[in-house]
Amino acid sequence: MQFLFKIADVYFVKERGAILFPGVPYSLPRAVQVGAAIIIERPDGSRIETTIKGFEMIRSIVPLEHAPFFVPRHIGKSDLPLGSQVFLAEDAAFDRGSVKPPRCNACSSPAVVRLIYGLPDAEAMLAVKGGQAILGGCDIFETAAQWHCTKCKAEWGVSEWTPIIRKANDQAEAKRTLQDAEALSRGTLSASVGDGGLVRCPYCRRSFDVRSNMSWNGKRHKTCGTYLTLSTQPPR
Repeated sequence: MQFLFKIADVYFVKERGAILFPGVPYSLPRAVQVGAAIIIERPDGSRIETTIKGFEMIRSIVPLEHAPFFVPRHIGKSDLPLGSQVFLAEDAAFDRGSVKPPRCNACSSPAVVRLIYGLPDAEAMLAVKGGQAILGGCDIFETAAQWHCTKCKAEWGVSEWTPIIRKANDQAEAKRTLQDAEALSRGTLSASVGDGGLVRCPYCRRSFDVRSNMSWNGKRHKTCGTYLTLSTQPPR
């Protein structure tokens, strides 16, 4: 594993998820792209195996030394304690070695270039300037294409990150399934709504705001999945 950084701060953005700071150092000798497999080792020794979902673009008058990134949305801020160490998995290097198709699948033009996702490194930018690749954006999904025709704009192929994204999605789905089963076995618990709409979950002991649809869906506390009956009076 390649050590990247210790988590110094975590922001949560509704549309993206948890953003880790300071992020991937620009001085790293190897390229790191969206979809790269990472391992987060928490202070208690437990681990999270996940992927880089996308890089956060930050405007700054001072040159930045790191690139903050966000992880899949099922990983909450509470899952990422400060001081956790982030590592790049050994198989996470960007593979640019796959063979380029000689012609476009749609129009048979030879004007085929590779799609590069995520924060481009120097090698990627050289490929873009040389007409060998184009940037596919900061986000990558399981259905992301690998090849692009500059003539008819057709895109096809399977991104090299698709197996990694698929594995992360499968792990997230397995986690949700287990969480649902555990919540059903616990049954419905009681909790009281305090000042400002704050509730302390009797199961996970985390506080949340009932007005936030990121934490509460009217029946369940989304962080731990527990079903709750809320009242304005303290539960007996």
